[in-house]
Amino acid sequence: MYIVGQVVGFIYLFFLVLSFQFKEKENMIVTRVSSAITASIHYLLIGAITGALAQLNNAIVTLLAAKLMHKELTIKIISIIIFSMVYIAIAIYGYKNPSDVLPSIGFILTTIVVLLANTRQIRLAQFAISPLFLIYNIVNHSYAGIITETIVLLSCVMGILRLDLKWKNKKSKS
Repeated sequence: MYIVGQVVGFIYLFFLVLSFQFKEKENMIVTRVSSAITASIHYLLIGAITGALAQLNNAIVTLLAAKLMHKELTIKIISIIIFSMVYIAIAIYGYKNPSDVLPSIGFILTTIVVLLANTRQIRLAQFAISPLFLIYNIVNHSYAGIITETIVLLSCVMGILRLDLKWKNKKSKS
């Protein structure tokens, strides 16, 4: 099952990298849900239970975040508090070593930026979030996860250059 889990991890990678390439928040959310469900299966298959539960909760939170995007700030803040409490419970339930709290911290930060930030800020926040998951993946021997976080960071740079800084290939005029 471990090898199958690693293969599923590369499908998770595809969806997550793709999510950072959208300008519209709605498209970003759909691909992030696909990524989270696939990642949950990946972590379950490699025996990283905290990561599997946190990713499953992340899929739910991401779907709910899509519904809350245009709601008032108070509702978003209450939602962030509730979702954060669930992530804390997951960290406590799945705790085997200190790295087991990293997915919950990462997803609490993710929840905050998805509910309160625009796509540019989400891409920027990933530079604080990805290292948490990178450490978790190293500890749990998730090779697909390690590669995923490295590529996610590169994808964020590409998204920032392409969408946020309007960097384009300029053709030389003849």
